[in-house]
Amino acid sequence: MLAIACAVFTAAAAVAAWLIRPFAAGQVGFDSAASVIYFDRLTAGRQLESFVTATPKPLLTLVYGALHALTGDWRPLSWATIAAFATAVVLATMLAWRLGGPLAAAFAAVAFGGSSRLLADVALAYAEPWALVGWLAAGLALVADRPRYGIAGVALMLAGLARFETVLVSGLAALVLVWLELRARRGAPRVIPRRAFLVLIGLGTVPIQTLHDVLLTGNPFYSTFVASATAPNFTPYGVLRLMTARYLGMLPLVLLAVIGAVILIRDRRWPIVAGLTALGPGVAAFLVFLAVRGTYVSDRYLLPIDLVLAFAASIGFTGLRLVNLGLRWPAADRRPRLRQAGLVLVAMVMAIATVPMAPMSRSLVSSVRATLQQHIHADRAVPVLNAALDREPGLRASIAAEVASGRQVKLLVSGLLRPQMVVDLHLPLYAVGGLDPARIDASGSYLSPGQLIFYDRAVGRTTEGARQLELSQPASIGAIHLVPLLADPADGFWVLKVESTH
Repeated sequence: MLAIACAVFTAAAAVAAWLIRPFAAGQVGFDSAASVIYFDRLTAGRQLESFVTATPKPLLTLVYGALHALTGDWRPLSWATIAAFATAVVLATMLAWRLGGPLAAAFAAVAFGGSSRLLADVALAYAEPWALVGWLAAGLALVADRPRYGIAGVALMLAGLARFETVLVSGLAALVLVWLELRARRGAPRVIPRRAFLVLIGLGTVPIQTLHDVLLTGNPFYSTFVASATAPNFTPYGVLRLMTARYLGMLPLVLLAVIGAVILIRDRRWPIVAGLTALGPGVAAFLVFLAVRGTYVSDRYLLPIDLVLAFAASIGFTGLRLVNLGLRWPAADRRPRLRQAGLVLVAMVMAIATVPMAPMSRSLVSSVRATLQQHIHADRAVPVLNAALDREPGLRASIAAEVASGRQVKLLVSGLLRPQMVVDLHLPLYAVGGLDPARIDASGSYLSPGQLIFYDRAVGRTTEGARQLELSQPASIGAIHLVPLLADPADGFWVLKVESTH
């Protein structure tokens, strides 16, 4: 089994590395870069000086913050996320093997290792791979010959510190355990030992998240506030339509998942059934609830449901009874090994046919490659921006002094790069603003003398205002004079300084 685990880990890591190219630059999303800011503020004993539209995730604050503090590099964050992803694929394979045998394991290895939606999160070092490790580790702990309830509880708590919806699992476990305990006290047979309550360590997510928010902002409910700060993009009906369209497009996988759920119920695998219920239908209901309360809902929030379907489908695949193929795992002493290998291959092909695969998604590969280029451009721009900031004596000190008044934005960049630039340039949050080229005009009302601009043509759509930033020589726009500090028309990015024409 160790050899299989090593092979699965290596294959999954290789797929992620091929997609992400993590040695060229550190691809980190907005939320991941914000975690480094949170770590910096917490270790310095300071609260956030400005609002950040990224929900704090204590596990990422610790892991990503410490990695960046130790290395000063964004790439280790990518490497760590790839390692977490590969570990999750191994755990999914092991759990599927324990519940459904080798065919289920083969299906799960491919379904998780090649999942385009999971790898899209890995590419930006988002939290889902870390949470997935916790969910699967808890599952393995609970289906062991001697269940390890304490390990499962700790795993769920850590998973919740990456993805707070894990509390749905711990909450459901609490309800079931309390109900079973009450029945036992009324004379019913005790079906679980009292040590099963160690699973409720998972609820430790709530006080830790609250403490994290208090130290970071002074508001114990800051994470909830962040989730509600962005304008809602779906009505409850819209969320239901989104999910319906998504899963009708994955109908074969859904049908296999239904078969898998039936098998798990038949085999009385109640801890796994409870976990899949919380992360599948539970998350779906939670997203509708978010839409009801007017909270922004991203299609990325559906990923736990996708993963539940993929895992349940791996078990469902073993329940197929195809007369012509005789799709059953043969005993080693009765059937040739070639037939066993053939059945494993069928399971892998079935996974490829039913789960959206990253290597086959041109849009995902193109998107990840474009994001990689943006980070390579940013790495080239940072030394130029740092030099421009250092060139003016006292500038950094004056920026830091504007916490209570003024708060003039000193650098305009793509909104998604703001946290990364705050860290790389050692600037306060309010000193870096999102660039909106469409607002640039001759009136000079948008740009101010002394500002710096990092413009990447690959970010967003090209507008007339954006074309005015593509300068190789100084030029004026009304009362504003733009001086290029770095111009690379071939790669399509520029660093500019704003000066006054007077």
